[in-house]
Amino acid sequence: MRRALAWAIMMMLIGTAVPAQAGPRALPFDAVRASLSAQPSVTVVPVAGGATLQTGVGAAVAEFGTIAGGRSLAAGVTVVRRPASYAVISAIGLRIQAPVGNAFALQAFLDGAIPGVQVRLDGVALTGIPQTFALHVLPGVVTRHRIELIVNDGATTAQIPSAIPLELGAVPE
Repeated sequence: MRRALAWAIMMMLIGTAVPAQAGPRALPFDAVRASLSAQPSVTVVPVAGGATLQTGVGAAVAEFGTIAGGRSLAAGVTVVRRPASYAVISAIGLRIQAPVGNAFALQAFLDGAIPGVQVRLDGVALTGIPQTFALHVLPGVVTRHRIELIVNDGATTAQIPSAIPLELGAVPE
């Protein structure tokens, strides 16, 4: 049976606050300002051989194209057939913006359940609870990550969303 599915992944980015190191005489306003300036953020960036990205402030869309006849029509996207499902696979780049010197763990979670579809980052299945998928990531360095959408054979086109909200964050190690 041939199916044609349009895929796009919407990635909404979040940061996890790093506690401020305010001095003993710091005013509350100074502590809040220090905390906000120390907050890491995660940016989605394109990588060679990865999905085409459309980026904006605090969000990115990875274009997986149309899936038809067991293959993707988009560059940088592959489809792998499995016994009871198929996986749509590509790569994205992530860069942490934060003060230099700290290593971070990257975390992600889905902003809602998707019937018939499982989303994985670097092999880690994502749920509504933040999951760590990368450790020892340094700020300012683009790291390559494998993203997979595993679609069950029983999923209908109506069940599969055209955008999958994925939230990303960085926490100090």
